[in-house]
Amino acid sequence: MKKMDDLTKAKLIYTLELSFFSLVFLVIGILEITQVMHISNVVLSIFKWVTIFGSAYVIFDFIWSFVSKKRRAKVSFIDKICTIPLPFYIISIDVLLFANNELVVGNREYFIAPVLLYLGVVYLFQAIYQWFNPLKELIEAVEEDKKEENNEEDNRLSE
Repeated sequence: MKKMDDLTKAKLIYTLELSFFSLVFLVIGILEITQVMHISNVVLSIFKWVTIFGSAYVIFDFIWSFVSKKRRAKVSFIDKICTIPLPFYIISIDVLLFANNELVVGNREYFIAPVLLYLGVVYLFQAIYQWFNPLKELIEAVEEDKKEENNEEDNRLSE
């Protein structure tokens, strides 16, 4: 059996990680739509506070990636573009949760499940895309590890 190189191993691990998150979000979204799983009021209270700040961060990170050339070189801009519609939708849900909690609680499968399904589809897309176009940071990390291994090997040979 042919041994995998370090870049292929790193891509495989990253792709499997994204695929796992995709599967989790899709399963929870489907369970929420079919009303097999019910989200409690406590979880919704935590959800609205976490997502209001998380959505603001996603918007800030998109703007930061768009404006900063240094940041743009490090991140996958297509990943940022795929997730940018989500915070605006989530912020609107959060406003409804803050204004009238019962409206969302009674119809949560229409408000929260689409978020989970969208995240599942985005992570699945990212898993496929990142396999064929790995992150620059991932490639740099693998190259840095190779350089360190070569330096250690050279040090051993010189001793």
